[in-house]
Amino acid sequence: MTELSSGGDSLFASYSEAAKAQAESGIASADPLKLAIEQARAQQDLYFQTLNQDLPQVAKISDLKVPSPHGEVAIRLVYPDLVQAKSYIVFVRGAGFWAGNLDSHARTMRSLALLSGSVVCAIDYRRTPEFHFPVQRNEIVSVLDYLQTHQESLGISG
Repeated sequence: MTELSSGGDSLFASYSEAAKAQAESGIASADPLKLAIEQARAQQDLYFQTLNQDLPQVAKISDLKVPSPHGEVAIRLVYPDLVQAKSYIVFVRGAGFWAGNLDSHARTMRSLALLSGSVVCAIDYRRTPEFHFPVQRNEIVSVLDYLQTHQESLGISG
């Protein structure tokens, strides 16, 4: 595991090392407009795997299921330490909702938790094109409501 101090320099160094490994692997980020969606997702998964090696160590990771209008949605909470009542950040990955999962942005989430001192929450919302907007927005809102309602039991504060 990579040690990550509270300074931006170590975050930059950590990402620089990961980006170098990614570039050396020859695996580029995928374009779902140029590849079939399953091919694009498979390539994107390989891309993220190269970025997510030698991850910074965090105190705790919790995977939960949250109710939403479209069924349960998985979330992951990344705790930088075990002090209770931490503020929290909800991490909504980009890319038009077509790629990624709870593991895809592991380095980003862990680094963000350690540098901010906040609990970071990732949402494994349903992906496009199988599920159309506003499904993803509805799931994100459901997670926000859940976090707000269950702050004490989750060890977070708004």
